[in-house]
Amino acid sequence: MTAHHTGIWGQTLVDALRKRGIKSTSIIGNTGIDLRALSGDEPRISFEHLAGLFERAVELTGDDLIGLEHAQNRDFRRAGLIVYVGTASPTVRSLLQNLARYQRITSDAITINVDRLDAEGILEWHFAVPRSVVRRQYLEFSGAGIIEDIRRLTNRRIAPLQVQFRHFRSTNIQPIERFFGCTVEFGSDENQIVFKLEDLDLATAECGRSTLSNTTQIL
Repeated sequence: MTAHHTGIWGQTLVDALRKRGIKSTSIIGNTGIDLRALSGDEPRISFEHLAGLFERAVELTGDDLIGLEHAQNRDFRRAGLIVYVGTASPTVRSLLQNLARYQRITSDAITINVDRLDAEGILEWHFAVPRSVVRRQYLEFSGAGIIEDIRRLTNRRIAPLQVQFRHFRSTNIQPIERFFGCTVEFGSDENQIVFKLEDLDLATAECGRSTLSNTTQIL
C-alpha cells in the first residue's frame, strides 16, 4: 500500500523553485510527479513522490542543503491542523507529545515516537516506506523543521544535545551542525533529536496565542 503524506511542503518547495525561474516541466523531469496533486489548501501526495521532489530540487539547483534551507524559510503556519495542535500546547514537551499523537491526521507515512522523551529527552521518527525511497533531503527538512518551529514558538534559540540521521552524508556537515547548534551524526540506527530535559518545560503558550491570532488574520 502506498504511504501518503501532506503535500503542503511539496507545494511550498515547488513555489520556491518557480521563484528561482525553474519551469514546471523541469521540476517534474522524469519523477512521475503530477504537480496538480499539490494544488489546493490540503494537498496529499505519496511520500515517495514527495521525497523524490526534494531530491529533484537538489539536481535542479545544485544545492544539497535545500531541505535544511526550506525548513527555515517556509511559513510553518501552512501546516494547518498540526499548527493549531502545536500552538495550543503550553510547553515544548506537550507540543512534541501532541505532534506525535496527531501527526497521523496528515500522514500515514511517518511515525513519531516520544516514549523516551520524558526520561531521556529523545524524539524519534521514521518513515514507513521501502528503503529504496531516497529521503535524505526530506529527513533533514523534517528534523530542521521541528527545531525551527520550536524556536519560533518559544522565541528561544533552543539547541538539542545531539541529532542523528539514518542516512549518510560526508559533505556540508558544518552548516547543518551550525543550524542545530550541536553534533549531528549521520548513518545512525534511528532518526532522533535529543533535547535538554529543561528545554522540554519551556513555555510555548504566549507565542502560540500570538501565532494563532496572526493565522486568523491571514485566513
